[in-house]
Amino acid sequence: MSTGAKKGHVFAVSANDVTVKVWEKTITENEQIDTPITYDNNKIYFGTWNGTAGMTYSGTYYCLSAADGTELWNYPATGNNGYYWAGACIIDDYIIFGDCLGNITCLNKNTGALVDEENLAAVKSITGAIKASVTCNAAGSRIYFSEGYTNGSTLGGRLWAYNVNRTTGDLTYAWRCPLNTITTSTPVVYNGRIYVADGSYQANGRLYSIYESNGTIEWYYETPDNNGNGSPGIKASPVISVAGNELYIYFTTNCENGRLYCINKTGQLCWYYEPMESTGSGEYILQGVSVYSNGGDMRVFFGNDAGTLYALDKGMCGDVDANGDIRASDAQKIWNRAENPDSFLDSPWAADVDCNGEISTSDAEMVWMRAIDTSYDLNCCCDDPDG
Repeated sequence: MSTGAKKGHVFAVSANDVTVKVWEKTITENEQIDTPITYDNNKIYFGTWNGTAGMTYSGTYYCLSAADGTELWNYPATGNNGYYWAGACIIDDYIIFGDCLGNITCLNKNTGALVDEENLAAVKSITGAIKASVTCNAAGSRIYFSEGYTNGSTLGGRLWAYNVNRTTGDLTYAWRCPLNTITTSTPVVYNGRIYVADGSYQANGRLYSIYESNGTIEWYYETPDNNGNGSPGIKASPVISVAGNELYIYFTTNCENGRLYCINKTGQLCWYYEPMESTGSGEYILQGVSVYSNGGDMRVFFGNDAGTLYALDKGMCGDVDANGDIRASDAQKIWNRAENPDSFLDSPWAADVDCNGEISTSDAEMVWMRAIDTSYDLNCCCDDPDG
């Protein structure tokens, strides 16, 4: 927990009944626990942070027994530093994580002893905080992480790659890739590419596909403005789903009209879903999504600032009210949306039946034709978005 009466506490609950508490451990009530928890071999790892948005003051990384919460070791951050959203990566006997001063640290995961620490400023003079988790490739020979910085009025971000010596734990710089703006996104590595995002309230977000070998950008998708205050930035990490040769990337936007997006492997928009809350703080989506897939059964889950948990199922082109059928009422709702961009649709992606990137009255007419003639063909970008 990062705030409230249980600030600085860690809990273990039963997976079969989350109301059953297995143990509770008070770590420190003076610091927030803001990082993800990393599990490895009956141990858990996480970091803490205390301070203000502009200047951190303290932080510690901890290792606890997963069985009963007993503290096994801790590693205090040096200087005016801490761990904010800075989740860890485990490679063999090593745990690797970032911090608010742009250090990438490698410890012995069993003892907490320092193995290596590299500061990004040694490579690039103007750097910022690592406020995301570290990711490694399948071989465990390289790590990837994002970093965001502020330079005057400029908000910048980068994706970094460091090689890992799996025998000694030493870290060596490999490459960096400049992004458009500040980032707090954890990279996802798959099949020679890295998927990472950027964006904030001041800048539209971009989802990137970057080559793992050299850090070159293959493509990016930029989130469009969508009639809200502030920019639709991507604060969370992307999630991928793979089925055969198809790959889909999911991410959320943290803005007044927050959305869940689905992008295909070539960077094209498949669909998006905008929750039904009224405009305001409830529509902000700070966290990412979870994907469940079991044969033909699939769900995409996410939550927003309204405290609502959403589960999305497979959809049908033209079925904008997501009731499993295409009716004249769907055509009317699409017509209303074409006339008024603020008109609500449960499944906006399903309205663009001519796949030209916009919702128009011609889409409504085509859905009307499908409603009265089931043989009439519709062709959304992703007719069956269950990637």
